[in-house]
Amino acid sequence: MRPELPASTGLEMPPTLLRELVDRMHDPVIVTRLASGLVVYVNRMFEQVFGWAPHVAVGRPTSELDVYADPGDRDEIRAFNRVGVAIHRRPVRLKVADGTIRHFLLDGEVVNHLGEPHSFAIVRDVDTEHRLRTKLDETERLLTAAGHASDLTIWDVDLATQRIRLHEAGALMEMPLLDRFDLMHPEDLVRLHAIFERAVSQNLPTFEGVYRLPSPHGDRWMQTRGRFERDPAGTPIRMVGLDLDVTESQVTLAALRQTRGLLDHLLEQANVLVVGLDVHGSVRLFNAAAERVTGFSAADIIGRPWIEIGVPADARPGLAETFERNTAEGRDVFEYENPVNTRSGGRRQILWRNSWHSAPEQAPLLVSFGIDVTAQRQAEQEVGRLAHTDALTGLPHRPAWIRETNAALSAGIAVAVAVLDVDALWRLNDAHGHAAGDEALGHLAMRLTSLDPTPLALGRLGGDVFLISFQAERVDRAQGEVADDAGHTMAALRAAVSVLFTAPLALSEAQWTLTASVGWAQSDGMANAETLLSRAERDLRAVRAGRGPSAAD
Repeated sequence: MRPELPASTGLEMPPTLLRELVDRMHDPVIVTRLASGLVVYVNRMFEQVFGWAPHVAVGRPTSELDVYADPGDRDEIRAFNRVGVAIHRRPVRLKVADGTIRHFLLDGEVVNHLGEPHSFAIVRDVDTEHRLRTKLDETERLLTAAGHASDLTIWDVDLATQRIRLHEAGALMEMPLLDRFDLMHPEDLVRLHAIFERAVSQNLPTFEGVYRLPSPHGDRWMQTRGRFERDPAGTPIRMVGLDLDVTESQVTLAALRQTRGLLDHLLEQANVLVVGLDVHGSVRLFNAAAERVTGFSAADIIGRPWIEIGVPADARPGLAETFERNTAEGRDVFEYENPVNTRSGGRRQILWRNSWHSAPEQAPLLVSFGIDVTAQRQAEQEVGRLAHTDALTGLPHRPAWIRETNAALSAGIAVAVAVLDVDALWRLNDAHGHAAGDEALGHLAMRLTSLDPTPLALGRLGGDVFLISFQAERVDRAQGEVADDAGHTMAALRAAVSVLFTAPLALSEAQWTLTASVGWAQSDGMANAETLLSRAERDLRAVRAGRGPSAAD
């Protein structure tokens, strides 16, 4: 039974059909006499949403209904009504029947009826839309922060409007999709279209590819990965995904392909790890790339302390110090590099870029983007080793031998230095070729590493000349006496070097016996490695000239 308005209100109800239509509206409707502030009509939906039945609400002042959550909304709307200003889609927060507060849009109009102004208002429940929009805005803020921290381009495409929105370098852009395609290299665009069509036809969950963005400074290489969103009928309606600038990786990979053949390995490591930590250091975000690199699943990691699971024990103090320093300096974005544990018990070296993200009513989150640089660091170590090591013999070069010998001298060790020059290696080269000569030098280097006593340092000076440092006895020059018997006498050292040449070398082509001339020098408490080497070379020249003994012939 529809509620009737009291006769005392003086408001004549609309015609029956119009009244029936208003009663059946899906949005709450309320009519109020402005002069008295009394409610003269509410429809059925008003009762369902706000809990005020028509026979209870009609005749009461609107203030008794107490539906406004914010007094400011109530006062502003009353002010509009007093001056007769129409209200269109005005956001308001109202208290509904269950006591919760929901978001509505209010449309209102002041009309004169029977000579009196009345307020006619309709409110539409947009709470679900509001919450979705809030989440979307928060997601966009999070994506913008992530893109700013990681140089990622995050995008979504509305296939109906053919427009694309991009979050790039902390900025939000929107443009026609064709304009974005026009920026790409034509060859790559054809390949991307084929990837899209295959993903649609085969109903693939994701797609990925690589394309170039030509520029006056050279091509930018972008790695793209995305997925289609579909309507209930399975028709694609949207594409979402991200692009990562991999230009530097592409250049590095091309160089390594030419020099070390590591392209396939580094391509496997090109994915970006994403790890999110709360203020307590517990993992809240762990993406698929992090799973692939570490071997841990998100289920293994989420909610657990990252530093205890993901960081080796010997790297934890340094990592904690890095965090404390950057926090003290107030840095929102910072970089560092550290090893991480893998499930198999190994380690991977990861270069991280980190950004703190804070959202309203949410705890701060540290979002870390990591690139696996293990192969790159191993390659750098190999290059460093080759820079200080002779490729033929595996012995250190002269600078490395100098450093090791000076280190022994700085530690107070008495040192004897031998410069060993192989005699007439050219005869072996002439007889069996230079490969045999190289093989002989390699065999001699292996014998040097097996010397007894063990040398302090070994090196190859170049050609067929080798450097040896031994711990020698310390002699008190003033007293002419041995002051330290921890070292070895010069006679013992000469004898040890002579043993190198007692047996022939078993080469691939022949048995060959080498001889050598040796120059010696002994530390006197003042000399450094360079001085000792100079003295030993002078002694070697004397040996060559026949003015001194050769300890290795």
